[in-house]
Amino acid sequence: MTSSVRIELRRGPGPWAAALALALFYVALRRYGAVLTWMDATSAIGASTQLCGPAAAGVAAYCGARALRRRTASHHRLGARTELASTGSELAAYALWVVGAWLAAVAVTLLAAWPNCSWGHPDVVWMLASGAGLIAEIAVGYFVGRLVPTLITPPVVAIVLFFGTGVMLSHVNAWWYFLSPLNSQLWLPFDSLRTSNFALQAAFLTGVALAAGAAAAVRLARTERVSLSTLGVGLFVSVIAAAGLAGGDGHFWTIDTHIEWRCSGHSPTVCVHPAFVTVEAQLNQQLTAIAARTAGTPFQVERFEQRPRGLGGTPTPGAVAFAMDVPVAAAIPDTAVGATVALLNADSCQSAPRLSSARVEQAVVEWVSGQAVLGPDRSTPDPVGDALVDEFNRLGDQAKRGWMTRHADAIRSCSFVVTEHR
Repeated sequence: MTSSVRIELRRGPGPWAAALALALFYVALRRYGAVLTWMDATSAIGASTQLCGPAAAGVAAYCGARALRRRTASHHRLGARTELASTGSELAAYALWVVGAWLAAVAVTLLAAWPNCSWGHPDVVWMLASGAGLIAEIAVGYFVGRLVPTLITPPVVAIVLFFGTGVMLSHVNAWWYFLSPLNSQLWLPFDSLRTSNFALQAAFLTGVALAAGAAAAVRLARTERVSLSTLGVGLFVSVIAAAGLAGGDGHFWTIDTHIEWRCSGHSPTVCVHPAFVTVEAQLNQQLTAIAARTAGTPFQVERFEQRPRGLGGTPTPGAVAFAMDVPVAAAIPDTAVGATVALLNADSCQSAPRLSSARVEQAVVEWVSGQAVLGPDRSTPDPVGDALVDEFNRLGDQAKRGWMTRHADAIRSCSFVVTEHR
């Protein structure tokens, strides 16, 4: 390590910028939510630069403007070292502090998630792309600081990068979506990552970082060949990687390629993805109770399958699908309601033409699932519908099963009429 890098490590803004990056990393992590699987951990790390990246770039802009702001740029030009070496020492020392802090936070996040993880592994290429995005933001901020060495530049850089990455992420179907330094996609256990796209993204961001650092050196020594050559290499790498992303399939992942389960129990059999086995016993208890309440009715069920939402959510013949996003006990009540809605085809009540139908369906879903659910607006009077619900609630369990058998078609189609309460 050169003496200039050691000096910058001690006297530059790196230490307090690293502390700021750590704080913002965990603010972003808390906003992300629970980190309970390797998929969660990788996604959270991908989103970690949402706040610390723009902040680090803002401080880098301050760092890059120092020579011009203090009118010491001539010292760089008259020194024995090339301008690229001087710029590289200052930028490398700063990046070592911030990226080192980010890596420490990544390690803590992975270690914290490890006891809860029962399937899969964190994706290293995705995390490398996230790190490359952080370095690219630092280099771009440093270059802008050299380009516009004013005191207002650092906060402007941070604000523009923060909102700019947000705008890029809002255009998921555009090829340039991949050029964002922020990776905040949600990786679900049924999906498979397209590592090649993350590798291209990492190459693009590395090229941007290289080009921005060289451009900062060119800013002070426009005729220096080594800086111009490095700038050309960085731009070349960025253009080639961007072209690869533009000509690709436009996705970071392939959905529903890991439709696999760990199944247990009998009558019903409950199949959950291996990443969710930590809540398997509690989930089995809830779904077995649902099967018991519907036993002997047209809604009797022998198999439940955890499935992704939307495409890929159709269960195998004779099974009932349910969705679960995180393997925590707090998600089980909503999962039980979702399984009941799928079993009864109660989704049709969202557009039911009769208010009575929706209220009756709510009562049936609550009894079968064993959970309270949000029903239709009670501010609208519906005395006949309420009477029908009261009648159902007064029945014993066996009588409710008989009632469901008689009204199975109306339950499936959410087509109750007021004369059907007998």
